[in-house]
Amino acid sequence: MWYDVAKELWRELNPTDSDLKDFSAGMVTQLGEQYARVFSKPALEEVLKRLIPDDRVRPGILHNQLLQLPWSEIFTTNYDTLLERAADDIVERAHYTVICREDIPQSKILGRRRIVKLHGSFPSQRPFIFTEDDYRRYPELFAPFVNLVRQSLLENVFCLVGFSGDDPNFLHWIGWVRDMLDKHALPIYLFVSRAPSLGQRTLLEARQVTPVVLPLPSGVDELDYFSRFDAMFRLLAKPLEEEDSEWGDLPPLDQVSRLPHQDVDERRSRLLNVYAPVGNLRRTYPGWLIAPISVRRRFQHSIDAIPGFLNGKDLLDKLVQDTPHVGVAVLAEYAWHQEVLLQCFDDSLALAALALIKATSKYSVTMFDKQKTELKRFGIESTIEFQRRWRDLGLSLLRWARQELRRDDFNALKELLASVLPKDLQLHDEIAHESILLALYEGDRDIAHRLLSEWHIRSSDSYMRVRKGMLLGEVGKPEAGIAVSLKGLQQLRSNQRLRSNSTQYLSQEAWACLAISYLQTSKSWRWPSTEEDSNNALPSEQLDRRLADLAAKGFDSRLELQQLTAALNAETPPPSQPKSYTPQFELGRYSATEQLNGSQNLRDKIYAAFAWLTLSDRVALVPRIESVTFDIGSFAQAAWWVQYADSMQRVLSVMIRGLNKNMLKPRNPNQLLHTAGWLSRYQVARTEESLALQICSRSLSLVERMFSDPVDDEDLQRVTGFHMDVFARLVIRISDTAKVYSFMERVIALYHQPLLWRLHLLWKELALVLSRCFEALPVDDRARIAPSIASIPDVTALLVRDQYFEDDWICLHMLQRRDNDLIISNENHNISAVIDNLISKLEPLQLNQNPSNAPSTTVLKDAWQRLFWLNSWGFITNSQKEVIRQFLVKGESWPLIPGHYPWAAFTWLDDNNVDFDLSFRRWILSQEITSFAAPSSFTISSRNSRKSWSPLANNDLLQNWIRSLERKPWPESDMLAGLQLVKRWWDNEWQDVREELLHVNELRTAVNQRLDLFDSIVAAMVENENTSGSLCDSNIGKWFQSVVDQSAEFGNNFWRFRLMRALKQRDEYELLRVEAELVEHLIDSDVSKVNNASNVISYWIHRPDLSQSGLPELLINTLSGIIAARRMPALPWGLSLMLDIAKHQSAWISESSFALIESGLKKMLVELSYEHRPLGSGVPDDNVPTLRWSCARLARELVSSRPTKVSKSITAWVQLTSSDPLPELRFLGETSKLYWEKTDGK
Repeated sequence: MWYDVAKELWRELNPTDSDLKDFSAGMVTQLGEQYARVFSKPALEEVLKRLIPDDRVRPGILHNQLLQLPWSEIFTTNYDTLLERAADDIVERAHYTVICREDIPQSKILGRRRIVKLHGSFPSQRPFIFTEDDYRRYPELFAPFVNLVRQSLLENVFCLVGFSGDDPNFLHWIGWVRDMLDKHALPIYLFVSRAPSLGQRTLLEARQVTPVVLPLPSGVDELDYFSRFDAMFRLLAKPLEEEDSEWGDLPPLDQVSRLPHQDVDERRSRLLNVYAPVGNLRRTYPGWLIAPISVRRRFQHSIDAIPGFLNGKDLLDKLVQDTPHVGVAVLAEYAWHQEVLLQCFDDSLALAALALIKATSKYSVTMFDKQKTELKRFGIESTIEFQRRWRDLGLSLLRWARQELRRDDFNALKELLASVLPKDLQLHDEIAHESILLALYEGDRDIAHRLLSEWHIRSSDSYMRVRKGMLLGEVGKPEAGIAVSLKGLQQLRSNQRLRSNSTQYLSQEAWACLAISYLQTSKSWRWPSTEEDSNNALPSEQLDRRLADLAAKGFDSRLELQQLTAALNAETPPPSQPKSYTPQFELGRYSATEQLNGSQNLRDKIYAAFAWLTLSDRVALVPRIESVTFDIGSFAQAAWWVQYADSMQRVLSVMIRGLNKNMLKPRNPNQLLHTAGWLSRYQVARTEESLALQICSRSLSLVERMFSDPVDDEDLQRVTGFHMDVFARLVIRISDTAKVYSFMERVIALYHQPLLWRLHLLWKELALVLSRCFEALPVDDRARIAPSIASIPDVTALLVRDQYFEDDWICLHMLQRRDNDLIISNENHNISAVIDNLISKLEPLQLNQNPSNAPSTTVLKDAWQRLFWLNSWGFITNSQKEVIRQFLVKGESWPLIPGHYPWAAFTWLDDNNVDFDLSFRRWILSQEITSFAAPSSFTISSRNSRKSWSPLANNDLLQNWIRSLERKPWPESDMLAGLQLVKRWWDNEWQDVREELLHVNELRTAVNQRLDLFDSIVAAMVENENTSGSLCDSNIGKWFQSVVDQSAEFGNNFWRFRLMRALKQRDEYELLRVEAELVEHLIDSDVSKVNNASNVISYWIHRPDLSQSGLPELLINTLSGIIAARRMPALPWGLSLMLDIAKHQSAWISESSFALIESGLKKMLVELSYEHRPLGSGVPDDNVPTLRWSCARLARELVSSRPTKVSKSITAWVQLTSSDPLPELRFLGETSKLYWEKTDGK
């Protein structure tokens, strides 16, 4: 181009001379100076604009490629605007064109990359620097540009592209830089089309300019600058070192290596071949604390098939026996890539690795030298290198033992590592960290706290301080945790001053900031805040800002956590049957699908679950700091899905560490699987007894330790309350009754701890523990422990009382007797003294002393509760009962016992000379039925009504009436008087209530419950010969019929009354109608309908005059079909009803019905098994214990009633009871040894 300009200037200056010859670069400025002198400077500029057609040329591909490179600044002496226009299309980087001195500061303010036009710019930014005079005066007239270039030369490496380097100003500038910096000047590179001559190269070297020859691809002409520059840009696009984000690729395995082979030596050879390249990847690992998820995915894809080469016990045995050092090297690589992927050590490989670690723990030159050749393939050329791999493998195994809670292996590995490498400070810190985590996962928080106090970090690993600080926060010391963590963060930042771009330090800082934000969040929730809080504070804004800065550099811990959480939350169905049949769109057509090795979604979910748990441990993201929880749902979900690939011990350990009581709550259908329902009765039954015993022992010991060395009440109640709940669930799994008895003695001892007396929130938890221990004891042990229970202090004796929690103290009603429990007939003097003391608390009221001296309701409730319980076990003597009876009959009205139903007094009123039933009846008839419109603490109303209703209105009168009828039939006059009470309520309220029943579901349910009770009463009236005629022709009978008719509109069928009337009148048609209605409700999907129908059917079964009626064939066939088909939700009720039938109406069971029942029981032997239970049975897991109990009871009754027709499946149900994991079956057929001794076995 400059030659063309020079020719045009020459032609106009010398119109008569021949064309320009002997052209040189320096000639252009001379011709320009001449032209300006002859024609004027503006004329020269017009010539330049005409010769350089800027407006007719567009930027090319090379311009775009040039601007894509990471220049800090761009300087150009060109007048055209091609670079500026090309910059408009670069979206990754904003540019600012500097064409005058005023633009220099503006470009800095905007923070854009500058394109500096040193010699002017088209179309109008003049002067264009062209003449010799322009160059001479440039330093004076354009000093800001000169200084800008000089400053840039001092700070940056310059690349000269399409620039000769002969520019006078440029030569002056680089000369000034050489004068200033000499050899310290930064390099300048000049891109040339051909290699310079010797003289040119020497001159360039003197100017400290390095020539770079443009690449010349094969088949490209030397003058094809487009292709040559394009080739150069392609070369520059490849980094000298691979980007960290591109790490993780391995060459694919050849197909031959993937083929199976039987020869163990060949498989060993292939194993070494595939694992050697993994070592190369290990050496280039950038050092992330947690590799980014994109890297992990790439790396997983690269090594996906490699772990399969380790399969085979014979191969592992060969490594252990023949070449243990090589085995260590191989498994060290396996352990390393599992840690990068955030996955766990395979159990079978871990056991082989344990053997290898032990076999190579002692140094042997001979053994090492024999394997040296193969070890070199893994980069191991010295014993020091091998020891590093041995240490790394040992640490991975230590983590595996901690994750799997293998305490014995953990302790053995800890001792071995510490003895072999006693001076390795980093190793000692790792061992301390893993020991604390193990204590937390085992639930020993106090031990974890002690270990943290003893842990003095001695290694240079700054992140260890972050881990320690977070764990201190978890065990209840957040202030100390913040101080320690911030010190670790400061050390990390100090390390970065030496290595500012270190992937390791930047990654660690990103996760440290995220972890410390958890501590800061927990502190912000604390109230009231303390001065220590503010002293240790690091503003959350500062943490957020730093996290954002690190994210911009590619270390985004928040995003990594979100992505892993998203993978964990991905929608995945639980495991199902491998083979499934799916109905097609066409009627009657199905497609069969068979999944091998489970679904990919499930495998991904389990993979994400392991990754979450590993990440949280490594970066110290704790689930709880004091009362504040973090990612507790993710911890729960990870643990839930891990159960499909790991032990129950690992699963439960996550729940125990998080103290997550929500996970123990019953799960309703609207909740996700992992959020609740943990340690259900079904899960407890599936838990290994050894694990249950281990957890119970540890939990109870922790509770005892915390009671003996109390800490903050809130923390104490949170920790001990959770462990009591876990203990109460798992203790029923323990069949070692001596252990359970010992546990119960320790639990009773806790009741005598004064500390417990003021911790009201723990009372109900401990009462539950007591009741579950009692449930897990056999009959003799229950009788033996009963006196100790009776000796527990009563709530009124406690130093601290809280009326709200008084009913939670012991909860004797939960210590239920079983049918085969003994009645203790021998007098216990210690218990007699306790009983006398309880009776004495009733005396002030009995003697009509001053009301101020009368015992409080609390005293009376507690005393009566204990007396009833002691009486049920036979502890109360006849003389003591007489004292109680005298107390009760002292008053004029019916004796009401605090905390008990009115009819409970009959327990003590046993006297043939007094008609207590008459007194109870008269008391009942003196009451009134409560109105639904009566004032209440809970009311409801429909949208269109102003009236409020109480669905909690009590039905005490009707319930007392039914209890009285069960004891003794009422005379007709009293029955009619009672019906008048019901009529009075009906007449006063029914019309108002009726209008609301269709709109207020709660009110409709409450009314139907009341009418059901009324149904039981009128059915008893019909059943009694003396009162059955009262409902025939009387006015009360007509009113009652209207009640039946109007109630049917709202779903109340008065089945008991209709059933009894049909039986009495032998009305077969009505009986069939009732039977059909009951069956219709029994097979409904609404559980409430099933339950209502079952109650009526049970009433039918227990009626003594059924011999007069025919066989309810439809009902029997339905119940048999429900059992045979295992139809839910009716199955539990079906089994229970069939048990009643077998007991009371065995003649109803025909041969065909018996065959159906037998078929169902046979199927349920497999479908309700706790081990290897098939998927897709249709029976929810949590229903299994109830159904097993019902099946076993039904089978026992069938054996008793039809011994000659019992099949193997029915016998199997009877036989499995003694070995069942749960006490309801384990003790189903139990007989007391004491009983047999007393009766001589008769």
